[in-house]
Amino acid sequence: DGGFSNGFVPGSDPGATADAVLAIASAGQDAAQWTTGGNAPLDALRVAVESGAVTGAGGFAKVALAVQAAGQDVRSFGGVDLPAAILADRKDGGGLFGGGPYDTALAMQALLASGQALPEGVIDSLLATRLPDGAYAFNGDLTPGTGDSNTTAVVVLALIAAGETVAAAPSLEYYPSAQNEDGGWT
Repeated sequence: DGGFSNGFVPGSDPGATADAVLAIASAGQDAAQWTTGGNAPLDALRVAVESGAVTGAGGFAKVALAVQAAGQDVRSFGGVDLPAAILADRKDGGGLFGGGPYDTALAMQALLASGQALPEGVIDSLLATRLPDGAYAFNGDLTPGTGDSNTTAVVVLALIAAGETVAAAPSLEYYPSAQNEDGGWT
């Protein structure tokens, strides 16, 4: 189908396929040229969106970022206005998107990349989920020690994209404390 597996289950995964399209575009290549069986990764993403396999702010945001990177129209991809679908998954009370900080950070990046203004209060809501050590937990859990390097990285990228470099700084300070002996992160 032109997509990529996440390595955990057989078949193509929309999130992994979106990540691959971002990598391909970042390398300056055209994802439309990466075909197998006559299908390219964007074909797999289009089918996933059309079939309802992509859901929630985080899922739509990943696809929107890939579609944007590939130079396609995020307002009409697989019959869906991706920024509108992201905005539709904002939590009641105007807080976070989807399942928490991770989805919110992806949503912020996708909305900004598509030229959509961020909803009022989303940055403050995201900052309210930062742990004392500067990290963010995937689901917004505020229990000390629940933060992770992946979520924190996605949040830092979103804050920087939103022009909030000062607000991102405490999260960068988290990384030295969480770095493994081999130089990487868990």
